[in-house]
Amino acid sequence: MIGGLALRGGAQRFGTELHAEDRWEFSFRLADGRWSLGLRGNWLRRSTEGFSSAQGLGWDGGVRWSGPEGVRVGLALRDWGTDLVAPGPEWRAGLAIPLDGRSTVLVDWIQRPRRQRIAAGMIWHLHPHLTLRGGVHNHPWQWSWGFSLRAKGLQIEYAAESHAALATTHLFSLLLGGR
Repeated sequence: MIGGLALRGGAQRFGTELHAEDRWEFSFRLADGRWSLGLRGNWLRRSTEGFSSAQGLGWDGGVRWSGPEGVRVGLALRDWGTDLVAPGPEWRAGLAIPLDGRSTVLVDWIQRPRRQRIAAGMIWHLHPHLTLRGGVHNHPWQWSWGFSLRAKGLQIEYAAESHAALATTHLFSLLLGGR
């Protein structure tokens, strides 16, 4: 049996000193053979100077089964206990099916109060150092794609995603000392 405990936190300012978000989270994970179980607590405080401030403790939990041939099935409950992140809890169920040694198909069902979403995507491991990802979801129809490039001690991640009311968002990260 493998277990772990983590504590992470920090503060974030959004372009101006008017809006701030402080978040502390602690997580616990157990894994035993084909089964994994995780629980995370999130303490969140959001404030907008001169307008409002709110704080709360929310919980996320999930279970995952790893089956034969690399098939994985998961079930999770997110944002339980607080409405600071989104109204009501979110249920998620997911399935990952490896097609061959290099690609995997992913399907997720996401349920929030008054909203249901289905997402599907694929991961392609083109080279030991290069991975491509792409997918769509239906509420409203949006797409995303990205890549991961790994070299000794360096990992670069890029992703782009469409939005219903905003321009395409580009996300970039650089990890030094990675695998």
